[in-house]
Amino acid sequence: MLELERNTKQILPKVAVGILVIAPDGDILLIDSHKWQGLKSLPGGKLDFGESLENCARRETLEETGLHLHKVEFARFSEGVKPEGFFKEDHFVNFNYLGYLKTTEEKEKVILNEEGQSYSWVSVDYARKLPLNVFTKEIVDWYYESRSPNETIGFKQFSVDCLVGVNPDEKYIPQELLIDLSITKGITKSDNIKSTVDYEEISKLCKEIALSEHHGLIEVLAKKILDAITVRFAVKKAEITITKPLAILGCEGAFVNLKREI
Repeated sequence: MLELERNTKQILPKVAVGILVIAPDGDILLIDSHKWQGLKSLPGGKLDFGESLENCARRETLEETGLHLHKVEFARFSEGVKPEGFFKEDHFVNFNYLGYLKTTEEKEKVILNEEGQSYSWVSVDYARKLPLNVFTKEIVDWYYESRSPNETIGFKQFSVDCLVGVNPDEKYIPQELLIDLSITKGITKSDNIKSTVDYEEISKLCKEIALSEHHGLIEVLAKKILDAITVRFAVKKAEITITKPLAILGCEGAFVNLKREI
């Protein structure tokens, strides 16, 4: 009896980790693997003895994609018993993580190992339209639903020197503008609109528009900035205040406040 027990192979569920890799522009990484018979998957694999779940997430991502994760966050737990589309019968206890890249340029540095045949970077919204394996579908849907549509970002007293005003001298003498901007994020339903908004992007956009030309009125400049933000990003609400505190000699300082809800 003891000899029989020694020779009997015990089949246990496998503890595994799956990683939703997210670029700073909001795109996520999907992989085509022969293991999933036409269903798109995520980087991931079995937990090694003595290895933490987070270290496993970083290791599997590096091994399967060549990418170093800047930050890792636990997302959710899932289970798959003989998952549909997998190349063999198996049972997984799966821990899902979000893995963030530091720069958007890293998207071009993917190097797949033998488990992946091709890859793609897509928006979360578009990913939900694709054929995904059960684990990938669960974490993508969870991530889509969990992104807070009410998160607010912005800045105060963002300074930029530009040409603004209707008087002759104001057409060639730059003046300082102070911009206060508050954005409440929304959830995009369009593949042409970015899912994420961050401080660096919106401050850069404000500066680009302010420096692009001479603006006769700060009201017009404020409207241009709001228009650009709502076209480019997933925004639920935006408010901008532009102040011209120290007008040039003979011209008045001024301020304007505009609000917009989508």
